[in-house]
Amino acid sequence: MTHSIIPKNTDIRLPPVPFNLTVFKGDKEVVLNRTTAQFFLNHPVSKLMLSWMADVAIPDEAFYATMSRVRVRQDYSFYQELRNEDNKLPFCFSPRSDSEELRKASV
Repeated sequence: MTHSIIPKNTDIRLPPVPFNLTVFKGDKEVVLNRTTAQFFLNHPVSKLMLSWMADVAIPDEAFYATMSRVRVRQDYSFYQELRNEDNKLPFCFSPRSDSEELRKASV
């Protein structure tokens, strides 16, 4: 027996995005360095975004692209980079398109 989830439209709207972050769409398959993976798993901002995206059809497409732009300062405050000159996400690689950068990151 296979189970499938069929999304359906409802009139229920998501609450505002946590911390007023701008949501970006990107790759759903990424390779992360350890620091970034720990940030995604443990930081309160990241945890809240994961919780907020629980009802999104494909949350990983937005989660990685959105959270990889969040920068934490030494005083633990944070900000989000909205512009990225070369359109690459630091510390977040697509395994299919960034093989050279992936090799550098794994050394």
